[in-house]
Order: sequence, then C-alpha cells, then structure tokens
Amino acid sequence: MTAITAYSVLLAVSSSVVTAYLNCGKGAESNCCDKHESCSYWAGIKECKKNPKWMLSNCQLACRACKTDSVPSRPSTQTSLCGVGDKSSCCDKHKSCAHWAANNECKKNPKWMLANCQRSCEVCKTDSVATKAPTQTSLCGTGDKSGCCDKVEHCALWARNNQCKSNPNYMLRNCQLSCNACSTDSIATKPSRTLESCSDNGMTREQRQKFLDMHNNYRSMVAKGQAKDAYGGNAPRAARMKKMVYDCDIEESAMRHAKRCYFAHSPAHERENLGENLYYTSELRVDKIQAAEQSIKAWFDELAQYGVGQENVLTEQLWNRPRTQIGHYTQMVWQDTYKLGCYVEWCSSMTYVVCQYGPKGNWLGDLIYEKGNSCTTDADCKCGNCKCSKEEALCIVQ
Repeated sequence: MTAITAYSVLLAVSSSVVTAYLNCGKGAESNCCDKHESCSYWAGIKECKKNPKWMLSNCQLACRACKTDSVPSRPSTQTSLCGVGDKSSCCDKHKSCAHWAANNECKKNPKWMLANCQRSCEVCKTDSVATKAPTQTSLCGTGDKSGCCDKVEHCALWARNNQCKSNPNYMLRNCQLSCNACSTDSIATKPSRTLESCSDNGMTREQRQKFLDMHNNYRSMVAKGQAKDAYGGNAPRAARMKKMVYDCDIEESAMRHAKRCYFAHSPAHERENLGENLYYTSELRVDKIQAAEQSIKAWFDELAQYGVGQENVLTEQLWNRPRTQIGHYTQMVWQDTYKLGCYVEWCSSMTYVVCQYGPKGNWLGDLIYEKGNSCTTDADCKCGNCKCSKEEALCIVQ
C-alpha cells in the first residue's frame, strides 16, 4: 500500500509566529523547551554551534542550553518610547503601540490608543506646525527592488522614528522597503536566475515548468474566487495576487535539503527569508512530473478539506487546529510570495518533494492575501513594475 503524507512548515523565525510544538524536559529541566519538532535533528548535525543565535533561542533543550542553577534573566525593556527633538515629550506607554497603530487601532479604539500611544498615533502637538511627510506614491521600490514593498502607508514615518530597530519583528515584515530590508544578497529577493538557466542537477525543464504552472494555476483560481473553502462557499477573490516565477537559486537550496533524505524542515538559517513545503510518498522512484502533481494537489487541497474562512487571516487558532493543517495552502497562495524553486529526490525509502518560496509567507495574524476584485490595470497591482494579467487575474513582477 502506498502511504502519502504531507507536512507543513512552521517558520519559527519571528516572535510573531507562535509555534504549535513545545517539547520540554522533566524535573529541573521542566522549563527547558524546544519550540520545533526538528530541534533534535538540527542539534545532531551541530546547528547549535553553527547557528547559535537561532538555535539557543528555539532549541534550548536539544542544545542543552538551560541552566537549572540560576534564575533566567528577564528580557531587557525598551529604554525609550518617546520621540526626539521637539517631540521628545511625545511618548508611547507600551512597546506594541507602533504595531497597534499599523493595524489602525488609533481609529478603531481611539479612547485608549490616543491616551497610551500618542507617538505612534501622531497626536502630539509641537510649538511649530509640523510639516507632513511627503506622500509616498507607491509602496514598492523600483528596478531590482520592484518586489520590495511596504504594507502600510506610515512605514516611512515609522522608519524615520527608528522603529525598524526598536520594533523589528513587525517592521521587517510589513515595512521592508522603508527599512531597506530587501537585500539583493538574499536568495528570496535578489534578481532571479530563471528556469532557462537552471543547472543539469536531476530536474528537467518540463518538471520545473510543471511545478511553476500548477502553483500559478491555483493562485489564479484563488484570485478569481473559484477555489472551494471547507468553511462554505469559495475563498474570497484576491486583489493583487502575484504571479510566481521559477528561481534556480531557490531550487538549489531545496535540492540541498532534499538530498539529505530526511523528512524534517531545513534549518531556518539555510533558507533565509524562504518558506518551505515538504511531501513524501513511500512509493519509490515516482515519475517527477507525477510527484509534482501529487504534492501540489495535496497542499492546495487543505483549503477544501479544512478551510480558512472569509476573513482570510492566518490566525493562531487556524494555525494550531489539531489534525487540520493549513500551512501548505497558505504558503502556496501567500500574496507577496512570488519566487519558487522545487526539487524531487529519489531516496532509498521514499520519493521526496521539497519546494521553497520567497519571500516567505505564513506570518501569524496577517492577511494571506488582500481581498477584492482582481486587477484590470497595471495600477491595480500597486507594485513598482508590475503588469496585470487580466486573463489570469495575477500581477506579474517585472
């Protein structure tokens, strides 16, 4: 009997992502925990030394990094939540004010916010009339940064107020342009080596094209409002769903992990800013076109099997539902993810599929994609050099 299994990724690289997995020690080590099920594997391949910053924060038990004879130190508090210059007396009373302001809480909950988050809500008056920051005509960059965007119109202002450093978890995923966080040195954001230039590494052009076409066909289906949701009806239409491109460098990253033939997610530092979906079947040497079809269908079918709902937000509740994983589907259709690389490895005990995605998605609390009528003009895409494909209802990043 052929066993087919799919496995979802939990991107534990941001405090905004609450892990569904927690494995703690016993006795004196009861407060010493691993936050990811692959911690023991990573520790075994010496990631505690290779990548100590991430591992000692997320895999303390596996790295034997918990001291039982001392009281853990409390996280350092933010030293200042106030402005500078003529706004030095304009302060926030909570370190999450900028995050709440970005979620429009200044308008939704003004009584509390305007009393406690004056700096982030910009309600402090100075002796002189403050000039407004110039209006940003586009929330995306140009040229090789056309895919680098801010999600909130106030990002530039917050960046000038040093929020990129004081509130990095929120800013670096919502204000990438203003925080200059789209390094072209990162696989996820640098110009792609496209399908035509991929190396002869065991994957063919036809196989790569199958992975790419199936992802874009499903993204188009969602954008047009044609994808069935288990919660009832169809998933909402997508206003600015990006069309994916195939990326050879991302494929190389996926290949390196697939060739380990170990069914667990790759260490986060090996795929900086990349998401990851995994799939295997115990059937050996499955045709790679067929493996692509099986894996992608299994991932996308999570929507019809388990559902997301009309709110279209990746909530903690949605993420942590028992036995109803949704993370493959959400990464596949994450709006701002537009680069794809996949690899199929014939292992001794399985046929193994690894797909990686850039920039990564699956941020808890975020919209999976913006809802609304799909694009009809290039301007609808709100992306520096994007072109609207009306037929596909997708925005093509140039």
